[in-house]
Amino acid sequence: MKLQGFKVILFLFMLVAHASGFTQTLAKTVDLEKYAGKWFVIACIPTEIDQRWNYVTETYTLKKNGKIDIYTTFVKEYKPGSKKTPKQKRVHSKVSM
Repeated sequence: MKLQGFKVILFLFMLVAHASGFTQTLAKTVDLEKYAGKWFVIACIPTEIDQRWNYVTETYTLKKNGKIDIYTTFVKEYKPGSKKTPKQKRVHSKVSM
């Protein structure tokens, strides 16, 4: 049900943006080295896989062949104040960029 509401809101946003003449252009170049490194995920739309992940970071590494490696680290189902020590996990993305 939440997803249906999100789709309606997204559709309305796109409709208003189109009607107002909003246009978006692609960047001609992107300095990938500038954006390489560790990034903290502050917001996302959770998927079935990552909906219970906390303290998520993504590390982007530029390879010699121009492709990008993406490593995601997270703590699964950690509740602040818990006596258990959280275990950090790491996932290597299968996305090839």
